[in-house]
Amino acid sequence: SGYPIVFVHEMGADYREWEAQVRWFSRRYRCVAFSARGYLPSEVPSDPNLYGLEFAADDIAAVIRGLNLGQAHVVGLSMGAYAALRFGMKYPELARSLVVAGVGSGSLAQDREEFVAKCRAQADLFLKSGSAAVAPQIGNAPTRIGLLKKDPLGWHSFVNHLSEHDPVGMANTLNMYQASRPSIQSFDAQIRQMKVPTLLAVGDLDNPCLDTNIYLKRTLPNAQLWVCPNTGHAINLEEPAAFNEAVQNFLCNLE
Repeated sequence: SGYPIVFVHEMGADYREWEAQVRWFSRRYRCVAFSARGYLPSEVPSDPNLYGLEFAADDIAAVIRGLNLGQAHVVGLSMGAYAALRFGMKYPELARSLVVAGVGSGSLAQDREEFVAKCRAQADLFLKSGSAAVAPQIGNAPTRIGLLKKDPLGWHSFVNHLSEHDPVGMANTLNMYQASRPSIQSFDAQIRQMKVPTLLAVGDLDNPCLDTNIYLKRTLPNAQLWVCPNTGHAINLEEPAAFNEAVQNFLCNLE
């Protein structure tokens, strides 16, 4: 019960990766976590044209309206953070605030080509080899290996969940959302006009996202930036206590 928070997961996760946040914030807030389209138990459309950034932003609005939440705080990580940011541009009347964590991979011009190629290669691998084969590779990525070092049980839980994902949903997400989404900087004019209070959160070891978060801090009119030291991409999993405290402080200051 309480004021609503909607949690939006990253590419490698699903609604279960918000467990540490739901357990904490449900003391004071109504917490909603959902799996994106293409992620079980949500539907997994076979049509690739039913995936993408705009669908992801619209889906957040659909959840808020479908549950009659009115306005909500929206907390997103990585792919979910980009969806939350785009949601804030399109539906400011539904957004009380945004927490945009680990956003920005592949947004810089010099990173774009490599990022797109990697997404398309991963999509092919999901279809060819299945999720169980791809999950450990993603879990051992340089920006994720910190979770294994800090919390082996949490890392294995993340990898096990990822291994259960539908490979068609993952391939469509990687091809039509991740590889096809525009750079965050391409929304510069809309970002400069967005007034929704926003907390930017990023780990200092999350190198693909650091520069974009600095850009957003300088560009968003009503943004704060929190950098978590010695932390990689999945900041809510790697440092749940610090992440929860930063988000709680942000929300309390708003209230």
